[in-house]
Amino acid sequence: MNRQYWKSTTTLQPVRRKLAMPTQCQKLACVFPDQVVFPNSTVYEGAESHYWSVQQSELRPTCRFFPDGAQDVRSALQIAQATNTSVAVVSGGHSSNVNASNIDHGMTMDLAALSNIVVSEDRASVWLGPAAIWSEVYAALEPHGLTVPGGRVGHVGVGGYVLGGGFSWYANTHGWSCDNVLDFVVVTPDLRILHVNSSAHADLFWALKGSLGAFGVVTGIRMQTSRNAGFYGGGISYSDEALPAVYVGLSNLAYESETTPIHLATSPKQWSHNVYLINTANSSESSANGDFRMIPNKGHNQRHMSPRQSADEIAESNPLGYRRSKFTITTLATVEIMNLTHQYVRGFVEDGLKLSSDEFFGITFQPITSPHLQAQGQNIFSDRLRLEWGPLLLISIELWWKDPTRDAFFENEMKGLCEDGLEFFFMWMRVLHPWVYPNYAASWQDALSAERLGKDFEQRLAGVRQSYDAQNLWQGMVPGIWHV
Repeated sequence: MNRQYWKSTTTLQPVRRKLAMPTQCQKLACVFPDQVVFPNSTVYEGAESHYWSVQQSELRPTCRFFPDGAQDVRSALQIAQATNTSVAVVSGGHSSNVNASNIDHGMTMDLAALSNIVVSEDRASVWLGPAAIWSEVYAALEPHGLTVPGGRVGHVGVGGYVLGGGFSWYANTHGWSCDNVLDFVVVTPDLRILHVNSSAHADLFWALKGSLGAFGVVTGIRMQTSRNAGFYGGGISYSDEALPAVYVGLSNLAYESETTPIHLATSPKQWSHNVYLINTANSSESSANGDFRMIPNKGHNQRHMSPRQSADEIAESNPLGYRRSKFTITTLATVEIMNLTHQYVRGFVEDGLKLSSDEFFGITFQPITSPHLQAQGQNIFSDRLRLEWGPLLLISIELWWKDPTRDAFFENEMKGLCEDGLEFFFMWMRVLHPWVYPNYAASWQDALSAERLGKDFEQRLAGVRQSYDAQNLWQGMVPGIWHV
């Protein structure tokens, strides 16, 4: 997302509010007079409008604080602890979960100023600020002939995406995006500023990869770069009649693939089906592209393009301004499951939701391929995603709407579809995998629980928490995220 509301107006003075006792925000404003903003100021209102989900934009923190670095973050957390203030932290603001990166009445720490992109002299790595967006990252790397396994959607922020694992177009060769991190700079709940990697604080380095914000505020991420060959790919559109062949193609690619596919089905008035394929070697001759093009289709826009062009293209289909609900399920990657999921969900939408013209429902199938499982590194969920399970299917289901009076109805319906419908059905079929992808999970799908990660890994995470948050302060201070 464009975070220019902060970059272009940093000289704006905050609106001060006088209270009998100094609040955290007032104390912060005394220490950082140009970095704290209050409701009704231009910067505050601009920042509030830039969340992907409108429900997050509607939350009203007492103030928003824009740190310039790790020392500022530490100072703000110190004041928050002393004043017993609730905090939310936002890098890109792309979560659909209310309170994940904004908060009512407390302080929202907005990392918008931490959007640096610095390529190393040897070009082997790049330092990224958590608020950099992937479109900007790719644009900065392309003149050097480089790229990183980053986000597929251009306006998604680096921080939350990487800390949630990160599913990139390079997954078949590079694993999860977090597997390609070389260093983190993090401010821990016990107020230490740490530079962590595989040698220094290796326990925390491991725990940060997949846990989102559960272990502090990350202010810098160094990722390994790789050669940018460009992409070949794009979308292919299909009718209902082609779906059986499309699902066979997706299932085949899950086992051995040089091309990464995504299938997206959307409603309301008329179901549309699109497969978005990317070959990261920039080859138009891949067997996957040929196989999908041979299936009778309604048209395609496949072409040679850059990672940035692809990210910007996908971002256009993810506009701001909608209320949202989203959840995810992981299953075995079979044709039968794709067909059954589509049939079940289609009936649910057409018979129960009765969507209006400005309400949209989408199902996305993303194979977690055998090459992806082989390429993954050490992160908090790698033990759950073993190759012996075979390739898996990441199912993402989301709903967009405008009318706030529909919030409770849609949230209840989506939770019912997940827990009472699909999960129950797949559990009965013995094809349900317990793990959920953190970046797609609903707030009620605790991605850090023992159920999701396994008891051993959950206990290991609890041990890491004890080392960096012995008093368990973070859980009370940052209420809108998952904790261990």
